Amino acid sequence: MSTVFDFPRVPPGVQVHADTADASRQITAFLAKHPGLLEALTEGLWHLHQAFPESDRFTIALEADRESPDWEYAVVCVQTVLPVPAAHDRLDAFTRTWLLEHTAQLGDTVLFDVEYT
Repeated sequence: MSTVFDFPRVPPGVQVHADTADASRQITAFLAKHPGLLEALTEGLWHLHQAFPESDRFTIALEADRESPDWEYAVVCVQTVLPVPAAHDRLDAFTRTWLLEHTAQLGDTVLFDVEYT
């Protein structure tokens, strides 16, 4: 059962969910290892919500690379009912207008994606 992840500031009406309470604790520990990442993720959520204003649910998960298990990264997904082409266009616009400008700050610690509901 998913649990609401406690971001300090999210857009009004928006919830960010982690898969489980244990996953939420792991994400909190991951964010603690990366100073400034929580603030950058929070800002990214606001911009992602601007790209998907009808979406009120996001998910966050911690993933490990299969080829390099020491490399962990957060995956933030916006849940949407949009058709695939429209959702990809919006995600591409988010990438061009916000994500590319923050790549140096985020490094390889975050991936933003779309989850279809």
